Amino acid sequence: MVLVSMLRQTAAKRIPLIKFRRQREEEVVAARSGSLQSGDAKGKSSSPAAAISLPTIEDWQLPNRYRRKPLDAFEIEYINRGGPA
Repeated sequence: MVLVSMLRQTAAKRIPLIKFRRQREEEVVAARSGSLQSGDAKGKSSSPAAAISLPTIEDWQLPNRYRRKPLDAFEIEYINRGGPA
């Protein structure tokens, strides 16, 4: 009983310490879609997904400095046996 009341008190006072970027992205999308709709003379509605069309990069397109280092035979054997023996 004491634990439940203590949890309720702490939950009400909890303030998140981390601010995520997701809120900013939603604001940017809303701003973009608002400006596109206000400046659009034909009345076409643009979807939020179309406003954020970014190119995707495949793993084979990465520069060498971002690529994973190749595994040598010792590392492969270590992984296959499940760790230290």
